[in-house]
Amino acid sequence: MKHMRLSRRQKKKLPLMLGVSALLAGSVVTGGYHIVQALGKPVADANGCYASVNGAQTTVLIDASSPRWTTEQQRGLHTYVSRLYQGLRFNERLNIYTTEGDVISSVPTPRLTLCGGARTAHDLAKIGLDSASDGYLSRQRQRNYDQIFAPSMQEILKITPDVKREQKKQSPILETIRSISQISPFKSGDRFVVVSDLIQNTESARFCSHKGHLPSFERFKQRSQYSVLKPESFNGASLEALMLMRSGYGQTGYLPYCTEKELRDFWKAFSLDNGASSFSLSRIR
Repeated sequence: MKHMRLSRRQKKKLPLMLGVSALLAGSVVTGGYHIVQALGKPVADANGCYASVNGAQTTVLIDASSPRWTTEQQRGLHTYVSRLYQGLRFNERLNIYTTEGDVISSVPTPRLTLCGGARTAHDLAKIGLDSASDGYLSRQRQRNYDQIFAPSMQEILKITPDVKREQKKQSPILETIRSISQISPFKSGDRFVVVSDLIQNTESARFCSHKGHLPSFERFKQRSQYSVLKPESFNGASLEALMLMRSGYGQTGYLPYCTEKELRDFWKAFSLDNGASSFSLSRIR
């Protein structure tokens, strides 16, 4: 049976996300174009987001169940999320959730939320803010990465988290996806990334632990429990799975009752059936 770990090292006994908010708030204050310049002009919140400006949303769900990830997989995830951050468009919101024990809830709270900063003076002009040089804006984005994003992800992606973050009994991937879709609805143009070995493990559904526990999605969605697992529509958002590879798919030992292909096929069908515009899967070894 698969377990999940949720833990978090909290300096000065404050939750990481509070520390992140404080850092980001400081960055917002020191960033020239974020300062309140005149009554009626847009003002960024503590996450660097402008509520009055429409923007896309990128959501990342990290399944932190045990076993978490290897050192090699950790490096791959760091590279991926760093590129994700660097590619954020102006005011594109990035929400990062985990299934860790200290945050697991029917109303999940992001570990980290921030928005992409302006890249050009044109971005600022579009929302009525004073101009700044491209070089200045580039330095500010890099400063936010160095001081906020990178340290936060270093903590989130720890191979061995603190005890409070451990979740050793379950892996509620489907439940967490459903909750996220309810509190932060998806729309066309959004992006949803799921980092997981894709092995669901709760009372509602357990994959791969017994023979027949991973049916095709077409059969699975006919089960009565699917009514409490089915998410709100992805509404044309794209869905990408970063599959943390395990050893022994379909073999005697760790995972005798499911193959890699069965897992891939299930999650692809689940995603498209619930309104994703596309589904892609990358294997993280």
